Amino acid sequence: MGFVSGGASAADLALKEDKAEKGVANGYAPLDGSSKVPTANLPTQLMEFKGNWDADTNTPTLANTDTDEQGTVYRVSVAGTTNFGAGNVDFLVGQWVVNDGTIWDQSPDSGVTSTANFWLSAESGKPQVANGAVREEVVFDGIAFDTIKFEQGVTQSWDWALFLPEDYDGGAIDANFQWYSPSTSADGVRWRIQGKAFSEDDLMSTAFGGLKSINDTNNTTANGYHTSITTTSAVVISNAGIGRKMQINIQRNGNNAQDSLLDDVFLVGVMLTYTKLNG
Repeated sequence: MGFVSGGASAADLALKEDKAEKGVANGYAPLDGSSKVPTANLPTQLMEFKGNWDADTNTPTLANTDTDEQGTVYRVSVAGTTNFGAGNVDFLVGQWVVNDGTIWDQSPDSGVTSTANFWLSAESGKPQVANGAVREEVVFDGIAFDTIKFEQGVTQSWDWALFLPEDYDGGAIDANFQWYSPSTSADGVRWRIQGKAFSEDDLMSTAFGGLKSINDTNNTTANGYHTSITTTSAVVISNAGIGRKMQINIQRNGNNAQDSLLDDVFLVGVMLTYTKLNG
C-alpha cells in the first residue's frame, strides 16, 4: 500500500482524538454554533453570570431539578427565603446563588462583608399624633442638649424618616439606645422599635415590620449617660430595599410590667447598624 508524501506518520496518527471521544471524560470539549466551548464542558470554577434573581418570589424560577445549569450564577436583587428542593435557604440583597451541578445554593463568597452606622438624633424626627413623646432641650454645665422625653407609666412614640443607604444589604438592623434618667434606681425601661420602607405605588398605610421589644436597665447615677447593649436584628424593616424611604418608630413601653422605672427617661438618640454590600 502506498502513502502520500508528507502525510501523517503512524506516530502522529496514534496521537489523534477520535470523534467518539468528544464531550466525554478524558476526551476533548466540543464547540457550539458560536465556536465556543459550552458551559457544561467547563470546570465549575468558571461561572456564567445570568443576571439578577428575586429570592422572595424565586424569579426566575430555580429548582434543584434544573439540568445543564452547572456553574450558573445569579445576583440576589430582592431578599427572601427559597426552597430549591432541599430545605429553605435565606438570601440577602447582593448575595449570589450558584448551581454546583447538583443543587442551587448560596455562594460562600456571598458579597456581604462589613457594617456601617447611622444616627437617629433627638434633634430630628417628630412625635406621633397620638401618644407622642416630647422633644425637650436640657442644659448641663452650660451646654444645651436636645432630648426626647418619655414619661413613666404610658407608652409614647417618636418617628424618624430617612432613606435606606445605597450600600444597605436588605437585612435586619441592629439598634443601640442612648439615654439618661434623673432616677438613681436600677429599675428597667422597656423600649420598642419597628421600621418600614416605601417603594413606587406603595400605600402610605404600609404596615411596619415586626415590633421588637428591648428591655434595658437604668444606671444608678442621676442624669448619668447610659448606652444600652446593642440589640441585634432589632429593626425588621417591611418592604426593605436599597435607597427606599424608611420610617423608624421608637417607643417607651411605659405601661408594660417590664418597664418598672418610676421616672421619666430622656432619649439622646439611637445608633443603628446595618450590613453593607461588598463592592
